Amino acid sequence: MHIQHKDSPASPAPETGHPVAGRGVNLKSDSRFPWYVDVVPAIDILDGTVVRAVAGRREEYKPLESPYITSADPVDLVMKLSSLFGFRLFYLADLDSIMKTGSNKAIIEKLISQTGCHFWLDGGYERIGWFSRRQGMTPVVATETYLGWNENVDLGEMVLSIDVKGGSLLSPYPEMTIQSAIARARNAHARRFIYLRLDNVGTGDLDILNLPQPGVSEKWYAGGGVRGLDDLEKLSQAGYSGAIVSTALHNGSLA
Repeated sequence: MHIQHKDSPASPAPETGHPVAGRGVNLKSDSRFPWYVDVVPAIDILDGTVVRAVAGRREEYKPLESPYITSADPVDLVMKLSSLFGFRLFYLADLDSIMKTGSNKAIIEKLISQTGCHFWLDGGYERIGWFSRRQGMTPVVATETYLGWNENVDLGEMVLSIDVKGGSLLSPYPEMTIQSAIARARNAHARRFIYLRLDNVGTGDLDILNLPQPGVSEKWYAGGGVRGLDDLEKLSQAGYSGAIVSTALHNGSLA
C-alpha cells in the first residue's frame, strides 16, 4: 500500500470557496480493494510549533516527532509531506486562536504563500466576519467556538466542523446537541463536514458505529482515531469522503 497522488493541481490552490478547493491524497490499494478516501493531514500549531494532539488535552501537547522532519516547523512539515506524498490539502488548527491565548497568523501567512498548498483553517472563528476570503485557505467553522447560529449566514463555502468530546457537542451553547448542530448547518447550506472527536485524536479508536450519516451531496470527513487502512475502508463503506489524520501518518500506518 502506498499513498498516491490524486489529481492535485500543478498551480497554487484555487480561491477559497471553490468546490473541493485543493485536494488531499487518494489513498488507494491494488485492484483487490476498489475503495478509496481522501486523506487530509492535520497540522496542529501551538505557539508557532507543530504539536502532536492527543485526546484533546491541549495543555499536554508536545512538539511533533516524525520520521519525516528534524524539527516541528510547520512550513518544513508541509513541504516535506507535499514532496513525499503529493499532499495538496491540509487541515490546519491554530490552537492559540482557538484557545484565545494568541495567534499564529504570521506562520499561517507563510504556509499559504510559500507552500502552494491549500488549507482548511480552524482559526477559532466566532462569526463569519472574523475571517477574510483569500486564495489558499478555506475557513473551518467549528462548533467549539462558533457563535453565529442565529445569524442569517450561508455556510456553503465553508467547512463545518462538528466538534465532539465525551460523546457531547462542544459548543458555547450548552443546549445544542450534535444532531441540532448538524441540522442548523444543513439549513445554512453547509455541504462539507468534519466530524471531529477530540478525545479520540491520537488514540487509535475510530468508533465507526457512531458516525453521523452523510446526506445527499454532502462530503464528510472523520477526524480522531483513524488507525490505518482498515479504518479508511470502513469510512469509505460508511459513505465518508475522507479522513483527517496525523498519528497514523507519522507512525507509518498509512505508508
